Amino acid sequence: MRWRRRRSGGRKYAEVVFVPNSHAVQSDIPEPFRYLAIREKLGAQLSLPGVGGQGTLPFPTLEHDGMLYKLAGIVTNRREDDAAALIAWHYGRCGKSEEAHAIMKEDFTGGRFPSALFGANAAWWALMVLAMNLQMVMKRLVLGKDWLPKRMKAVRFGVITRAGRLLCHARQEILRVSRTFAAQLLAWRATIATLVPAPA
Repeated sequence: MRWRRRRSGGRKYAEVVFVPNSHAVQSDIPEPFRYLAIREKLGAQLSLPGVGGQGTLPFPTLEHDGMLYKLAGIVTNRREDDAAALIAWHYGRCGKSEEAHAIMKEDFTGGRFPSALFGANAAWWALMVLAMNLQMVMKRLVLGKDWLPKRMKAVRFGVITRAGRLLCHARQEILRVSRTFAAQLLAWRATIATLVPAPA
């Protein structure tokens, strides 16, 4: 195994040839996983005054040539990507899963289940995930890049619950909104029309 240094940072990585026990006896694995080992040099560990002994660290370590390394690994099915770029992408994702969980629980009421029945709660969760995904698709493809970092509350007040006046005239219902918002609505509608395939 040959360690390669990343272009930036103090980490080194190596591609590992590894076959787990569950795959060792199988001959029909279409796409085996890719294993990356990562080691990071650790500096001197601080200790509290009067506390004897060094406690164990909460991650795997390796001592080599008098140097202590932190060990980590990545298992992925992305086989075509460069290893250094893949590691950079992996570390760049840090914290996003917690943000997504907060959005699911707070913005889309995923943390408040309506029933004590497992099936009803599973349906509630599936609808919540579907609503969140639809909102993310709308922000990316229709509303524009300025709306990407906005949470559901901002989208609700900026798009869904905008102030307007509903008028009934000549057997028609007319919604009057500001000229700026009307132009924006027409632009969003035109964008949605380009995403819908034409009927055959």
